[in-house]
Amino acid sequence: MAQPQIIQDVSDRVENAVKTFEKDLKKLQKDADKRRKAFEKRAEREVKKLQKQIDAHPVVKRAKSLRSDAVKTAQGQLDSLLGTFRIASQGEVERLEKKIGTLSRKLRAVEKNQAA
Repeated sequence: MAQPQIIQDVSDRVENAVKTFEKDLKKLQKDADKRRKAFEKRAEREVKKLQKQIDAHPVVKRAKSLRSDAVKTAQGQLDSLLGTFRIASQGEVERLEKKIGTLSRKLRAVEKNQAA
């Protein structure tokens, strides 16, 4: 008679231990997630701060300026070269593609209206 009671007590203890474990695990997961988010925010702030310091450095400013000048010079030379050979630039080709697309849609609409 006492043995079923002992088994029930052990079962209850195990069940309580499992519930406590699950509760503690959820608490640990929540705490770890909270810490991870705080770390991510801190890291993000530090990265932004470092990026501002890098951008403010005179060497970086000069490099960006030189890059911008080089791009402008290269674009001007490319436009000149394309003009010499009478070749359309990418921007001109894109504008022509848009116009062709617009005209194609209008033509389909007209054809659809004539068929109806």
